[in-house]
Amino acid sequence: HQRALRVMGNHYVMSFAMYWMHRSLHVVPWMWEHVHSFHHWARHPLSRNTYQDHWFDNFCNAIVRSWCHLIVDASGSRTYSAS
Repeated sequence: HQRALRVMGNHYVMSFAMYWMHRSLHVVPWMWEHVHSFHHWARHPLSRNTYQDHWFDNFCNAIVRSWCHLIVDASGSRTYSAS
């Protein structure tokens, strides 16, 4: 039961954090101009251009994902372990 709760908790905490991080990329002028607008360059998004991101955008996503995992699983055990 604890494992399922950790997985669900990680999902909701990460969704909340990723939403606000992504929102900030749209509303903070410097972040939009220098980082996130690269992702929105295509007038007609297609599979070949949808995932073109600035490296800092991906770095921020990785940091948020790592922090969310640490927040939810503060005990130090791995959420996806086989134990």
